[in-house]
Amino acid sequence: MSFDPLIAITDTTGVDTLCVSVTIDAAATDVRGYSLVFEFDDGSVAFAGAFAGSLLTNAACPHFFQILAADADSVWIDAAGLGCSFAGPGEIAELCFTGIDCAVEGMPLTCRVDPDTLGAPGRVIRNGLNESIPYGVVDGTIVVDCAIAVESRSWGRTKAHYRRR
Repeated sequence: MSFDPLIAITDTTGVDTLCVSVTIDAAATDVRGYSLVFEFDDGSVAFAGAFAGSLLTNAACPHFFQILAADADSVWIDAAGLGCSFAGPGEIAELCFTGIDCAVEGMPLTCRVDPDTLGAPGRVIRNGLNESIPYGVVDGTIVVDCAIAVESRSWGRTKAHYRRR
């Protein structure tokens, strides 16, 4: 499982919504459902929503997708195909955030392994027999890149000059 894009950049804080796809690769077969907890830095981004990915919405059967819990720095999602499985590669979920503060360095976006304070069982992807499917996670990074003001002061002119290049 990984995030797409692995490094996501938003231009402004608190205005733009940044959405990141949670994806599985072609090795993931007979996927029936998942329960996953994602963690992020609440000092720079705020959780704005989560949605079912295209593998789930395009499955041959109905599905459910729920946000079971969310707090300042994590979100727990739960989903399943109701009567059928799906396979990778593709998107299983989409997570959306808004920037609330500039970040000089990227902040990790991770899928938690162990149980946490939200009451989630940890990360689990299950097959059609309700057995856990082993998998690895490639963590993502979110960068909130704030715009530099162009002002008539000396530094503002210098920045504006280099922006035009």
